[in-house]
Amino acid sequence: MQNDKKFLGLPYLLAEALRSQIYNIDSSLRAKISLVALIYSITAAVAEKEGLNNEDKKLMEDIQKDISTVRGTYEPILDDPENVQLSDERRKAIEGALDITRLQLMTLIHKHELITESMIKEIQGNRWL
Repeated sequence: MQNDKKFLGLPYLLAEALRSQIYNIDSSLRAKISLVALIYSITAAVAEKEGLNNEDKKLMEDIQKDISTVRGTYEPILDDPENVQLSDERRKAIEGALDITRLQLMTLIHKHELITESMIKEIQGNRWL
């Protein structure tokens, strides 16, 4: 599906969520986890409609488990600047897991062309209007 009908619905929201990562790079760890979870949810819905092979379905299941694990590991103290020494190693571990998860999601999105180049251009253009 490589036409501009992808501008309708979830694929457009997926492109917007991916763009949001760039502008939320310094946000709280909780916000980063929520954004990756949102990107996963939209990717899963769009990919379901597009159809994935068994290998990619398994990867999506693994990603869902990883997000669940990260959410279960998160504690508000990890975002507290006063406790940076207590939480630094755990925060780094969670951010590392999120980096891997984002890469896996973006690889699937790119592989299956779940969003189009024209969508990205449209979203970037609208950002500056």
